[in-house]
Amino acid sequence: MFLEELKVNLKEIIGNKDRPVAVFSALWPLLRASKLSGKELSKEILSILNEILDGRTLLMPAFASGFKDGVCNLDNDPSYTGALSEYFRMQPGTRRTVCPFFSFAVNGTDSEELVELCPKDAWGRGSLYDWMYDNDVKIVTIGTHPTHCSFSHYAEWVMRDLISYRYSKEFSGSVIHEGRKFDVNFNMFVRRLEPMAINDFTWLLKKYKENGMQHRTVEGVSISSMNSKRKIDLITGMIEKDPLVLVKNREDFEGMVKNE
Repeated sequence: MFLEELKVNLKEIIGNKDRPVAVFSALWPLLRASKLSGKELSKEILSILNEILDGRTLLMPAFASGFKDGVCNLDNDPSYTGALSEYFRMQPGTRRTVCPFFSFAVNGTDSEELVELCPKDAWGRGSLYDWMYDNDVKIVTIGTHPTHCSFSHYAEWVMRDLISYRYSKEFSGSVIHEGRKFDVNFNMFVRRLEPMAINDFTWLLKKYKENGMQHRTVEGVSISSMNSKRKIDLITGMIEKDPLVLVKNREDFEGMVKNE
């Protein structure tokens, strides 16, 4: 049975260490394999993850749409990063981190600490991505390409002094979070619009595997796991040697100076 085989393989690649787990997912390949509805499948996958993690902290990207008329309502704005993350966001005990763009749904022993994070720089010191690196979170992908993970952009922030195709832009407004409304200011490391960089991480799969990624296919469904520090350290090392290594249209940026 597909779900049983998936559970066995996820348990093996996630392992039983205490580190938190961040899941990046796309359900459409699993829908085909399981023959379940989206809600039924989300329930089953979350049940599998909860059984494997056994109380460890679980994170999923639950990106919001940003400010609308100056307000971002994180209590009502759905997750724009997949059906599984939205189902997880709506579960009792699950909380949402404070960011009008890159919020995460979280549950487990570290939830209180994560929800209290509200950094000036969305990817900077004291941010969720910074916490994920410091705590060497296990990065897990389910149903999506193993290199498709927004956490990888954290490496670009770390190497921002070498990056010419992104720049810091401030966003401000009000956030509604757990019934409370307050003002926030966030610096985002956004891409230039003209020209716009086209990131390409897919070619990194071989290098990820050489650096500890576990990647398997279960009835056509891709799953993977990798420690966050190894992932980021690998990417930052490559950026140090070639600042345009992650840009597909690199010819548009050759010779361009860093945009402050």
